[in-house]
Amino acid sequence: MAPRLTTQWGGHARADLQKRWGRESVYTYGRVDSTNSVARKLAEADAPAGAIVLSREQSEGRGRGGHTWASPAGRGVYLSMVFRPGALPSPALLPVLAGLGIVEALDRDFRGLRPALKWPNDIIAGELKVGGILAEAVWADGTPRHLVVGVGINVRPAELLPEELHGAGALDDLLGTEVPLVKVADTIVAGLETYLPEPPETLIAPLLERLDRYDWLRDKRITLTTETEPGASPPAPNSAESGERGGDTAPSADGDAAPPAHEPGPGSQEPKETVVHGMWVGIAPDGAMLFRPDRGALRRVSIGSVELAE
Repeated sequence: MAPRLTTQWGGHARADLQKRWGRESVYTYGRVDSTNSVARKLAEADAPAGAIVLSREQSEGRGRGGHTWASPAGRGVYLSMVFRPGALPSPALLPVLAGLGIVEALDRDFRGLRPALKWPNDIIAGELKVGGILAEAVWADGTPRHLVVGVGINVRPAELLPEELHGAGALDDLLGTEVPLVKVADTIVAGLETYLPEPPETLIAPLLERLDRYDWLRDKRITLTTETEPGASPPAPNSAESGERGGDTAPSADGDAAPPAHEPGPGSQEPKETVVHGMWVGIAPDGAMLFRPDRGALRRVSIGSVELAE
């Protein structure tokens, strides 16, 4: 059953939101499986660039690598936006560019929050994860048909969270006041529209300097987890782990609508996890991470899971 449109979101009429953000294509819902899923369907039906989907609740909110994103009713801002870039020369940059735009906007709009970006797409404040980003591009003949970027930010503290989300934070707690949901939505819209309408091919020096300022992992020891397909050789120390156009681009761009390169068949083995410890070095011009393992040379890694080393 298709989700039902509502006439308001966050205490504001949809018509007011359309005027507030200067566009007709604002879609508000009470409950959806995922705002990205709804936005992708709207994009397939020719929704214009800049179309916005908001929902009070998500039943199947998604993050990077198929992880779930807890989206309790009225506790956060769950927003997706449609983009129609002429080209996506570097899809792996999408979550990084979205994250940079959003943390810059949060820093500007919420004094004292001190937000940071955890590669590739987690939003951190007060040493807690307060948000995540999911970018999904659909391709045809090697060119992007459309791009959908979803953002979830915790605003109200949730009374009950799954055990794996006990490291999550909420803006109300961090700022010591009740933050209007619409103000957070304003910030997300402004942040997404900072770099994504015409994404650059590479991160030039000014962008790298801004990223370094907001890089939560800077100068920290980390644990990197990567996956290797059965029978495949581990990546060379100085090589990219893999391209990101066909699968996860990143609370990640997670996803491309193209089918995966490898479909597991009956009796196939699961990918092998490799765990390495070392120092975070920074973000490369193509959006990959730079990592120096305890043993070995500097590595450039496009796809992997990063946590602080214990």
